[in-house]
Amino acid sequence: YCKITKSINVPEAISSSVNAADGHQGHFILPDKVDFVLERPLAKIAFYAATKSESVTPIIEEVSVFAKGTRKYMYLFKQQQATLLNIPVGDQNKILHNTPLTVSNVVTDESRNDVNAYKAVSESSYLSEIPFGSANWNEQNSYNSVVLHVRYRLQAGGDILDKYIHMPSIERNHFYKVLCVISPEGGMTVDYIV
Repeated sequence: YCKITKSINVPEAISSSVNAADGHQGHFILPDKVDFVLERPLAKIAFYAATKSESVTPIIEEVSVFAKGTRKYMYLFKQQQATLLNIPVGDQNKILHNTPLTVSNVVTDESRNDVNAYKAVSESSYLSEIPFGSANWNEQNSYNSVVLHVRYRLQAGGDILDKYIHMPSIERNHFYKVLCVISPEGGMTVDYIV
């Protein structure tokens, strides 16, 4: 349910704001604005990539969420933890990006937390609210948490490398920015901005 109460002085509205617009005769314009606070029932997730050195230009081949980190359905309004824990996991991986994308952005220690220093790989994906998660991107915490699978190459024609990013719990109406830095040796470090 969603309920917000706003008191409106109707006699004042009727006496001071007659609507003369065509087709609206007899209607009144309310002098007070009614603000609606909207909340997404989903979380937004974006993935950004950069490298630590100009000597390597990695290519992101694909970023996906394993099926266990998706849900078969979601609720429009906020639910109790017990309800969220019992939503069945999805049965298909969710693709966030699947076109080869060359990353030439180089980040330094100073620019590591600046989203503008990274190449945007995927910025418009959404996830259901998921109470399972990990405190460390490199450590699995729960079988049903969100795990990003990143497939990439260090250069064109190079071997495909795979990394798995374990996300924290996913909360509705939050924006999760995943900042990924690829080293010349193929290693990866990840930071989140929520």
